[in-house]
Amino acid sequence: NEDDDGVWNEVTKLRRDNARLINENLSLNEKLDLQEVEINEQTIVINELRNEIQLLN
Repeated sequence: NEDDDGVWNEVTKLRRDNARLINENLSLNEKLDLQEVEINEQTIVINELRNEIQLLN
């Protein structure tokens, strides 16, 4: 039946789109994690520099 084919084609398309979005979400979450690590490292450096400046004053 043509209607069944249309439904199955749509289901297949939606499954493909869903898999792509899941992968994209994982990738974005990984990038976010890396940026959070970088921010934490930069915060440590900033605090160390502040301490050095205080010692000089």
